[in-house]
Amino acid sequence: MDNKITFGGTMTAQINFAMQQNYVPVFRSLTMTNSTEEELRSVSLRISFEPEFANVFQSTPVDLVPGRPVEISPVKIVLSADYLFSLTEKMVGSVTIEAVQGEEVIASEVRTIELLAYDQWTGALFMPETCAAFITPNHPKVQEIVAKAGAYLQKWTGDPGFTGYQTRSVNAVRMQMGAVYAALQAENIAYNAPPASYESAQRIRMPDAVLEGKSATCLDMAVLYAACLENVGLNPMVVFVKGHAFAGCWLSNETFPDTLQYDPAALTKRIAKGVDALSIVNIVDACAGKGVDFDDSEKNAAGYLADPEEFMFAVDVIRTRSSGIRPVPSRITENGSFKAVDHGERKRSEITDAPGELDIIGDLPAADQREVTKQVIWERKLLDLSLRNSLLNFRATSMSVQLMITDLSRLEDEMSKGEEFKVMPVPNDMILEVSDSKIYETEHSTDQITSIAESEFGNKRLRTFLKEADLEKAMKKLHRQAKVSIEENGANTIYLGLGFLRWYETEKSEKPRYAPLVLVPIDITRKVQDKSFTINIRDEDIQMNITLLEMLRQFFGIDIGGLDPVPMDENGVDLPLIFSTVRKGIMAKSRWDIQEFAFIGQFSFNRFIMWNDIRNRADELAQNKVVASLISGKTEWTGENMDMSPLDLDRKVAPADLAVPVAADSSQLAAVYAADSGSSFVLHGPPGTGKSQTITNMIANALHHGKTVLFVAEKLAALEVVEKRLNKIGLGPFCLELHSNKAQKRAVLKQLEETLNIGRVKQPAEYKAQAEKMAQLRSELNDTMEEIHRVRSYGLSLYDAAVRYESNKEFGGKFSFTQSQIDAMNSSAYENWKGELESLQAACKGFGDVQDTPLRDCRLDECTPKTRDEFSSALAKFRITASAAAPHYSSICELAGSKLSFEQTKAFTDIMASLEGKGPVLGEALNGGDWEVLRPQAEAAAASGSELAALKKELEEKFEKSVFDFDSSAALIEWKKIQTKWFLPKSIGSKKKVKELDLYAIEPGTVTKENITGFYDKLSRVKELSGEIKNAQPGVVSLFGNLWAGESTNWGQLPDSIELTDKVRTMILEAPFDQAQRKAVCGLFARQDGAPGGRAADDILKSGKMQPLNILFNSVSELETKFKVNTATFFEGEKWLDTSIQKSSVLEGVLPQLKEWTGIVGICNKLTELGIGNVADNVLAGKVEIPNMIRSFECDLSRAMVTTTISGSPILAKFQGSIFDETIRKYGEVCDNFANLTINELVAELSAKVPAPGTSAASSEIGILQKAIKSNGRMMSIRKLFDSIPNLLRRMCPVMLMSPISVAQYIDPKYPKFDLVIFDEASQLPTSEAVGAIARGENVIVVGDPRQLPPTSFFSSNQVDEENYEKEDLESVLDDCLALSMPQKHLLWHYRSRHESLIAYSNAKYYENKLFTFPSPDDQVSEVSWVHVDGYYDKSSSRTNKAEAEAVVAEICRRLRDPELRKLSIGVVTFSLPQQNLIDDLLMDAYREDPQLETIANEMYEPIIIKNLENVQGDERDVIMFSIGYGPDKEGKVSMNFGPLNRDGGWRRLNVAISRSKCQMIVFSVITPEMIDLSRTRSEGVEGLKGFLEFAAKGRSALAVRGNTSGAGKGFESVVAQELRKRGYTANCNVGCSDYKIDVAVADPDEPTRYIMGISCCGPAFYKNGTAKDRHISQGGVLKGLGWNIATVYILDWLDNKEKTVQKLVDQIEAAVQRKRHPETAPKEEEKPKQELVFETEEAVGLTDLCEKYTSFKIRSYGKPEDFTEAKEAKVLGCVNDIIQAEAPISKALLTKKVYDCFGVQRATPTTKKVIDGAVEKCGAAHTTSGESEFLWLTSQEPASYDICRAIYASEEEKRSFDDIPPEEIAAGIKLIMSRQVAMLREDLLRETAHLFGFARISPTIETAVSLGIKAAKSRGFVGFTEDGRITYIEKQEN
Repeated sequence: MDNKITFGGTMTAQINFAMQQNYVPVFRSLTMTNSTEEELRSVSLRISFEPEFANVFQSTPVDLVPGRPVEISPVKIVLSADYLFSLTEKMVGSVTIEAVQGEEVIASEVRTIELLAYDQWTGALFMPETCAAFITPNHPKVQEIVAKAGAYLQKWTGDPGFTGYQTRSVNAVRMQMGAVYAALQAENIAYNAPPASYESAQRIRMPDAVLEGKSATCLDMAVLYAACLENVGLNPMVVFVKGHAFAGCWLSNETFPDTLQYDPAALTKRIAKGVDALSIVNIVDACAGKGVDFDDSEKNAAGYLADPEEFMFAVDVIRTRSSGIRPVPSRITENGSFKAVDHGERKRSEITDAPGELDIIGDLPAADQREVTKQVIWERKLLDLSLRNSLLNFRATSMSVQLMITDLSRLEDEMSKGEEFKVMPVPNDMILEVSDSKIYETEHSTDQITSIAESEFGNKRLRTFLKEADLEKAMKKLHRQAKVSIEENGANTIYLGLGFLRWYETEKSEKPRYAPLVLVPIDITRKVQDKSFTINIRDEDIQMNITLLEMLRQFFGIDIGGLDPVPMDENGVDLPLIFSTVRKGIMAKSRWDIQEFAFIGQFSFNRFIMWNDIRNRADELAQNKVVASLISGKTEWTGENMDMSPLDLDRKVAPADLAVPVAADSSQLAAVYAADSGSSFVLHGPPGTGKSQTITNMIANALHHGKTVLFVAEKLAALEVVEKRLNKIGLGPFCLELHSNKAQKRAVLKQLEETLNIGRVKQPAEYKAQAEKMAQLRSELNDTMEEIHRVRSYGLSLYDAAVRYESNKEFGGKFSFTQSQIDAMNSSAYENWKGELESLQAACKGFGDVQDTPLRDCRLDECTPKTRDEFSSALAKFRITASAAAPHYSSICELAGSKLSFEQTKAFTDIMASLEGKGPVLGEALNGGDWEVLRPQAEAAAASGSELAALKKELEEKFEKSVFDFDSSAALIEWKKIQTKWFLPKSIGSKKKVKELDLYAIEPGTVTKENITGFYDKLSRVKELSGEIKNAQPGVVSLFGNLWAGESTNWGQLPDSIELTDKVRTMILEAPFDQAQRKAVCGLFARQDGAPGGRAADDILKSGKMQPLNILFNSVSELETKFKVNTATFFEGEKWLDTSIQKSSVLEGVLPQLKEWTGIVGICNKLTELGIGNVADNVLAGKVEIPNMIRSFECDLSRAMVTTTISGSPILAKFQGSIFDETIRKYGEVCDNFANLTINELVAELSAKVPAPGTSAASSEIGILQKAIKSNGRMMSIRKLFDSIPNLLRRMCPVMLMSPISVAQYIDPKYPKFDLVIFDEASQLPTSEAVGAIARGENVIVVGDPRQLPPTSFFSSNQVDEENYEKEDLESVLDDCLALSMPQKHLLWHYRSRHESLIAYSNAKYYENKLFTFPSPDDQVSEVSWVHVDGYYDKSSSRTNKAEAEAVVAEICRRLRDPELRKLSIGVVTFSLPQQNLIDDLLMDAYREDPQLETIANEMYEPIIIKNLENVQGDERDVIMFSIGYGPDKEGKVSMNFGPLNRDGGWRRLNVAISRSKCQMIVFSVITPEMIDLSRTRSEGVEGLKGFLEFAAKGRSALAVRGNTSGAGKGFESVVAQELRKRGYTANCNVGCSDYKIDVAVADPDEPTRYIMGISCCGPAFYKNGTAKDRHISQGGVLKGLGWNIATVYILDWLDNKEKTVQKLVDQIEAAVQRKRHPETAPKEEEKPKQELVFETEEAVGLTDLCEKYTSFKIRSYGKPEDFTEAKEAKVLGCVNDIIQAEAPISKALLTKKVYDCFGVQRATPTTKKVIDGAVEKCGAAHTTSGESEFLWLTSQEPASYDICRAIYASEEEKRSFDDIPPEEIAAGIKLIMSRQVAMLREDLLRETAHLFGFARISPTIETAVSLGIKAAKSRGFVGFTEDGRITYIEKQEN
């Protein structure tokens, strides 16, 4: 069998019971690749096993396109635990992998696998960490050993209990280890030599086997010892060296970050004296025959680590448990119990003594006895008071440089002046001794050192104690670390330590510890060409070692005050005072002193600042909802539903609702909307998805709504990106950047000064109008798209219906559908229709030839065994009757004058049958054309005759016939006359007339007065009717013929004859006769020779000729009704009788197929019931080809849907693509314009809040700031400045950009809460560092990517050995917030990569292909390349790969020398720190060899970066080069240790690294993908690396798609592509790696691997996955930026005029081809002019300019003093009203004075006062009182809302006294003052208010009035009061 499919993926090489118990997968991944050239559909993967150690696995079916691997995931193999448990020996099994299509196996492959015994370990080369599964702490035999060990503890300590790490004492832990060691010694176990190598699988004895057999190998003993230690609560490890294994244990509750530790230094540094973090024990020393005590066993174990070449790895047991490796269950061999075997007792002298005590700091952790809450955990993470902290236990290492200096104060003074010093090596002729602490002691060489230091100091040089090579190495490391620390943490960690406290942990301690006292922040400048380094002080504050002070306070009770802040002198720090203060504090401690050393080193006390920030704020922290949730572990608030689809964003959010100055896609806009709604949430920001621009928009929108924002980023790069974006949109002046390394006082003050002087920017007048226009155009675009894609009642959108129509167009024209059918259709109806049609199609295919089957005319829908026989009999009967009817048929034809067809014969028969037993037919009426006229006449005549006959009969029964001659008309007249006479004549006359008529009566008395008139009427009617009969129309008489006999006519026969005649006439007319036949038939009813009767028709009936024909037609009727045969096809042609006989025979011959046929008919009947019987009819009628039935149905139904939809929608009916494109163009212009207006609006709003500069009160916040600016902040720290101007700062800079450290350092917890806190790169930020910033805000947005780098201790370590410390992953605030199930938003569109291949692997592997990425025009090639380097990994020595490093540097140099290539920025990513340093060194060497290269590199638009996996997150470059480093060693052996990749989070590091490139990635490695054996590791990171290397080497062919990913396009895009292919173009559908595709990509005819045109078909995904701007502007813009030519085809244009639409596409393609061929002639696309941000400012106005003029009432005469009386009150009232009208509000005192002046009243008297009071009371003015003053107001004025300040006077004379100004007006003035001064002391506000109203001095009156004004201002919410008595301005937010 030729395999159609190749299988890929990794299978484990071995499996055992332990691996099954710990869920080790048999298959890591599996792929299937179609090797054929055609698509294979519905292929399943099947895996079976021999022997049956696992269940058979079969996947769900997938479709396989040629050449593209498809990943089958997950492959869940269920292993048989019982089978593996029972294995006693190793055996080889097989795994059969098959690809199955239906029941056919189309590919297979057999692989072998080793099945290991139950107690067999896989060995060192294959998942060595699984040895931990054989460490069984709960084994009964382990319990026995632990119980025995307790006795030794009892003996040594007096307590037999094992406490684990509870005592937090390393000596207590060693005691427990020693006790277990002693118990194992007592077992007297014999030692067996181990196997030659641990590389192959080998057995491990279980505890029962060891203790019962009393023999063990070193590995057996190590495993048993580790099990015992784990049992007692300790963290053990097993250490492997070549040929030997032993055990170890952590002395504190810690683990390694990885399950396997390959670095021997990780152990040696931790067992070092003074560190004492680990204890390792050569446990075989406890075996029989060896009397080694515990302490010596430790030394022996340490000896095995002396040679790094011999070290293999260490397994951290507890770490493996967290990775899922559990102990295997015990296998009991004897009835479920263990048996103890006694091998004798050891001599007591051979049992170990108690371990000796270590010289360590005693019980330090006991100082913190608080309950261990989440906050306590955070505090502990932030404050390291252990000896690992170099701030407490400084040791001189290769990362430190001791300076040769004797006068520290002078050095500090000179450096404080800004002097730069060159760092020099030790003089060649000088030899010094180094102490144990590696500190050069200077006591014995003081004079020499002083001489050298003095001579060099004057030349600005500092000598060190290191030789030139060592100095260069040390300074290089420090320089690198300084750079990394600033970039990553934003904090400088390189300091010059001045003065070191020598201290001891205990009084018994012999080893001194050293802690720096004063830390001077310095910059190290590296000069490449002469390999020199200089140092100078940074513009940061000199620090005291506050961590040391805290340690002294907590652990020794020494509280040294007066050092924080650092004491200063005139030249900087007062070192003598500091040293003196410390010496006084430690006076009581013997041997403690200050050593006046100077060291350049790495010190970090930033975490102390954050620790101090949250230390005593538990209650305050818990008040924040997010922090409270982090503490409780659950969300403590109810979040709103933030789901907002792109379509909803356009529908619900108006353009003016959000301020979005930077372009934003729908996912970004949804995040901005969520932030605007006041929600706290997590924002997922995968690489390149626009996190920074989203944050920028969130900040801008928050500012637009008057909110304050704190943006926090630990990495400087992340913060700078946002800062640059904010600057770019003009918001920079309102954002204060305070990242730690740049928090320079002068820079901060300069920025605040610039903001203060920004001026007031005018608001754009057209902002709202443009917003409305934008909304209108957006609505037009969306309405059209919605109409196209809205799902209709029939279950489809117009687009989908049109695609169905176009896809099946060639099969159309077979069906038609009515409007009612379309209206009745819905999605379920369609499915029902299609389902039945599919059944019909299947039935027809099974039946055979449906179109030509004789059964086609049978519509019987059920068939029983009886049915077929009855049908056959009926057909036979039919043939008999047909034969019998033949001669009679001929006779009939003779009468008709020609051959009659079946239908004609049937009609004739029916006509003749209608005559049976009926009256005569009026023959004359059949041929006549005037029947319609004669019939009413004939009917009238017949009716009159019938009435006449009835009347005569009635009268003849009572009268003689002679009565008909009586003149009844005249008699009636006479009767009426008589009745008018008076009584007697009337009576006589009436009697006479009665008697007259009664004479004709048969019986006398028949006529009476009562009935006489009735008889008169009837007699008159008889005469009338007789006249009508006599005078009948000749035509009527002729029509009736001999039936007419006047009054003697048989009137009862006529109506029947008329009716029959009409019926026959109608039947003849409707019959399918021709004219001659019709005439002949009518002639059969005519009278023959005028004789009465004698019609031919009557003769035919009498002859019986019709009987056989009637029998025939009855037989036909039976076939039609009972067997539902359409007999019309039987009787075709002139010889229809013969044909019918023949066809009935044929039909009878196919009756065996009747059952199948009835099934078909049954389905057709269902279709009829469903409302589409016409479809079934057309199918059975043969109008449709059965194989194409469904496609024909879909085509014609879709066509009907399309027609109906377009006709019913004005939008669709009017659509024209060219007009729609014009709308898009206009919308784009409006969007651009509106973005600029938004920026202008934002700046205008923010500038309006900045107080105008000018003279200010000294105590006001503006005054404080101005003073600080003038003095450069002398004697004022940044924090103190911020504390002094909190309100002003929020107004001027409502946005602060900070690191977590700077938040703690500069923002007081009491600072007003920020409305919004935003974290960036939150995946790298530990929660402990974030909570302080979170608590400073109301809401928090945590932005990050949980699939990228977690927090690490890499950059914040003060550990003793900086070269070898491990990088520990920590919990991140992002992970913790996700664990709370905080609301989440996701950014979905990736923009960084200029080629899709750069992100394709990361997207597929780590983002489930959910990122929308943009395809590239050269999609068929990859920009990820692999360079295989010939070299090796120097594992045992330098841990570098020199060959790779040289290859990388060579490529960098090549690019720098190429003018084109150097336009692309360069980044290098290594997988380890040593490799990073090597590449950096080699590049520096290259610069020295060719200085021009350094010049070129420095001129690049982005600097070259060389980073490792730990610190590259956040960086990006055009070209990224990888140096894997790891690989085969000198001997060609490949370890599966890839450093940080092996960790649990290693895959996240890889994901970061491979997503940094914008244009190109180059992977340099000596290792090949094939060398990575995934069966030897469980690491997801290593698996990802292997896949990435394969991807780099093979391109997209190595990138497996998801199993459910669809293949090529089958929608409208395939229709368009097919049309283009017909015209000779190569067109591919759905081009792209992600879910965002180019619908149709047309290949360049000149360069087939590149696309020349991308075509958008505006499909459903196009509509749903973006806003109108995304769809029509942004996405196309991105594609054009990637090099695409873009065209759009609208399906409505296609439906309207396909040829024109296709030709338009062809023209666009050809134009693109010509532009490429002749770029010089191609029209240049107009670039949008870059608009400079220029803001029009308004002229600055003074404070008084904002006040109104006080209009004083002009005094004029209203009368004389004598007129000022109550009698003339009207005049006084008029004067009062006029003054109030002019000056209100006015004090009553001032009003009184002015009224007196108008009347000339010189002095007030009780009388005048009474007059005034009366007038004021009657004037109608409102009254208010304040203190002793009363004020009058116009009724139109509302005192409570009065906000006018009248402080401008025309002249000094008009100025009011202060007590004449109402407090409400004073409050308005205070509001103006405070809006500029922001906050100030009360006395300054008194003075400023007095000045505003024109008073230079403050009198008691003024103070009282202003005090009342301040009270009014407070009550109205203008101002508030702080705790320190300052008055602050309260800014009202506009709704």
